[in-house]
Amino acid sequence: MCQRSTLLASLQPAHRLTSPPALEDNIWYYKDRAGLPRGPLQLTHMRSCWVNGIVDDKTLVWGQGLESWFPIRNVIGLEVNIKSLDGASGLARPQP
Repeated sequence: MCQRSTLLASLQPAHRLTSPPALEDNIWYYKDRAGLPRGPLQLTHMRSCWVNGIVDDKTLVWGQGLESWFPIRNVIGLEVNIKSLDGASGLARPQP
């Protein structure tokens, strides 16, 4: 049963949050390897979890603007923004 739900989650289409700033300002939750929800976390903490191997592209996450839990790889903009501690590959900041 668990394998089937994992397969179904991996087939979900990519989900876009309302706007790029929503990604940075959002509060995130993830499900650990035992399936327990962890959070709330800011994006900077999610970066740390990625760099330290706590989460990967298959980890289920939820944040405001998402209908349900989805793998990190299926949330547009999230994976690229947590792959490094500085978020250098991340979002373009609005100009003042």
